Amino acid sequence: METAPASRGRILLADDNPSLRRVLANRLRKEGFDVVEAGDPTEVFAYLGALRDMDSDLDLIVSDIQMPLGSGLTMMQNLRQFRWSVPKLLITSYASEEVREIARMLEIPVMEKPFPMQPFTAACAAAVAMHRAQRALPFVHADYFALRSGDGPTKGKSGRTWESSWPGLGNASC
Repeated sequence: METAPASRGRILLADDNPSLRRVLANRLRKEGFDVVEAGDPTEVFAYLGALRDMDSDLDLIVSDIQMPLGSGLTMMQNLRQFRWSVPKLLITSYASEEVREIARMLEIPVMEKPFPMQPFTAACAAAVAMHRAQRALPFVHADYFALRSGDGPTKGKSGRTWESSWPGLGNASC
């Protein structure tokens, strides 16, 4: 009997463009991820509300910024209030300086569309791997996986900064 390979992680992908969402989801699935698709923030919150424990049932949230039923950026700000440690990645065609500054304050990378698939999947894989490592070793989270203080990058014992923790991010910034 053949068993299915283990998932590399679960990603919640929110984008109002069904064609792009399908392309991104299919590529992530091809890379071994379970992908939950949502068309707007309302669907995201409905999915999150049904989870037992977001930190253990979800490894990454990827969201478009501009969607008809709500902003992905506002959605991420609201999620921050719940103090969930799930990594987040914003994708957009319209990254104004104001949007970039808010994303920077929220410590969420932004990738501008169109982007090559390889940097996108590499960024997702790195975020999922980092989140799973944090869950497996929670006692080192505060130091080894230090991401960023309020006024700039911090370094853990490894010497890695937030920026170097996301290999393959390509044209993303935060």
